[in-house]
Amino acid sequence: MIRNLTIFTLLLVAVFTATLPAAAAEKSARIKKCQDSAGKWHYGDSADEECARSKVIELDMRGIQRKEIAAPLTAAEL
Repeated sequence: MIRNLTIFTLLLVAVFTATLPAAAAEKSARIKKCQDSAGKWHYGDSADEECARSKVIELDMRGIQRKEIAAPLTAAEL
């Protein structure tokens, strides 16, 4: 009984540690998408300087939207 529990525990730890790096990589491997004032879309691992006044959309490696960062407030809005 104790041997089965030990094997089960080791198997559970192995599965958990195998999936942990994949989850961390998924979170860090995000693509940022933004549209500049001329309407041109920019994609990359950081938001483009030309998109400093627009919202930024974060996509995962499959192209699924994961997060939306609102555009900064304008001087009039502040």
